[in-house]
Amino acid sequence: MKTQDIREIVYRQPFRPFTLRLNNGAEYQITEPRQVGAAGDLHALYWFEPAPPFRMVRIDADQITEIIE
Repeated sequence: MKTQDIREIVYRQPFRPFTLRLNNGAEYQITEPRQVGAAGDLHALYWFEPAPPFRMVRIDADQITEIIE
């Protein structure tokens, strides 16, 4: 997945929910903007779980195979 594609989805206004599908089959739903963080170059994203146990997952852009809108 190209970082430019990721940037457009993460920072678009108004925000619209999306799901990241990874090459290992994992999926991460982003339903609100504060659920996702990104390094400046977007080669790494951070997904924050919105409810307990409040975990964080680091996602390399190379792992993303699909963005589901």
